[in-house]
Formats: sequence, C-alpha cells, structure tokens
Amino acid sequence: MLLVGILLLAGCSAASKLRSSLGTKFRYTYLLTSPTPTGKLSYADERIKVIFRIDAGAIRFKLTNLTSSNITIDWSGAVIGVLGKSHPLRSIRTYYSQDNIPAVSTVVLPKGYVIEMAIPVSSVYHDGLKWQERDLLPTTDKNSETTRRRILANKNGIVEFLLPMKFEGTGVVDYKFRFKVSSVDEILWEQYRKPWRPVLPKPNNSSKFTAGDQIMTGAIIVGVVGIAAVLLSQKKTPPVE
Repeated sequence: MLLVGILLLAGCSAASKLRSSLGTKFRYTYLLTSPTPTGKLSYADERIKVIFRIDAGAIRFKLTNLTSSNITIDWSGAVIGVLGKSHPLRSIRTYYSQDNIPAVSTVVLPKGYVIEMAIPVSSVYHDGLKWQERDLLPTTDKNSETTRRRILANKNGIVEFLLPMKFEGTGVVDYKFRFKVSSVDEILWEQYRKPWRPVLPKPNNSSKFTAGDQIMTGAIIVGVVGIAAVLLSQKKTPPVE
C-alpha cells in the first residue's frame, strides 16, 4: 500500500509540474468526412480498407490490401494539410531521419496489411539533447486565455491526408482523406498518455570492443597483476624503535 501511495504521489507531482508549465491540456476528436466513410475513422472500397487513429502529432493507420496484386505507397507524394497548410511527411521508417528525408515506399502484399504513421517532416526534430515533436494542432494553452480560445476555435477545423498508392495494372491513385475536428475537450494531465512512436535507433557511433582493445586491456591487466605480485613478495622491514 505504501508503494502504491508513493507512485500516486509521484504521478500527481509530475502532472502538477506539467500543468504549471504548459497550462491546460486539450484533446481533439476527429471524424472522417470524405471519401464516404464506413465508420467514424475508417474507409473501404474494392481495393483497400483503412482504419485511422489521429493523435496530437500524427495520423496512424492500418491499411489492408484487398486486391490480388501488390500495392505501393509513394511517401514522396504524400502530404498532410492542417487548416489549409500542406506538409511533406515522414513515415515510421523515416521518423528519426535528419537533414534530407529519404524518399521511400511501402509495399503491401496481396491480401496483406501494413501499420504505418504519417507526420509532418518539420514536426520531428532533435534539440541537441533529445528528440522532440510538435502537435498538428496546439494541445496546451500555456496558461494563456488567448491561446485557449484559439484552441477551442479549432472545432470544425479540417485536416487532410493525401496518400498516393500505385496499383499494378491501373497505375497511381491519389487517395485524399478529409477529417473534421468534431470536438475539442479539456482533459486532466493525469489522463494524458503519450502516443506510440517508433523505437529510438541505436547511435551509429557506438564504440565497439575490437581485438586491439582486447589486447590493450589484457596488457594492462597483466601489468597491474605483475606489479601487485612484486609488491606482495617483498618482505616488509620491521619498524626501528
């Protein structure tokens, strides 16, 4: 019980710090409006089935290939439009890419599926200490009433997602998905959970323990052991009174 109490106090303390520095936290709820959806955030036709999940910074989705041929997602032509402004995108494979974002494609096998993520290139950056991410739409008011009103005014705002897909035999089809912000709700910081993101890659400059390092380490150990043996073998001279 004591441990549970400590964890609860720690969680409340963290939430209190976020509340004091970032202000009130908000959550957006989206609805797919076009093409004609099969659910609140899902779409299907004779070629694909897709289910979306939109969090603060990205559009995540599961795309199922209903055809008997490969489908190729062309990320170089994919775009997210936020309140009219278009942004080139990163995917899961390029989430941590710096400088030039490589043009990649994702192949979905016949009757198979892929789980992917789309996020504006400029939304992900490294500040010199760690990776940071910007929201699609602001989710904290920073204790500013003006910012709070601006956030609430985003209700009925539009987010668009252009996803070009190449179908064998028919060429490229530009799927343009249009989402509307159906509600903007204030939430407690204790209720906020960070969305899933790709695992941080290992540093490229990680040191490797080479054969040369092993020889050097061995030589140092032998030298230390030898010196210790010499010192221990020497007879101690009794103190003169």
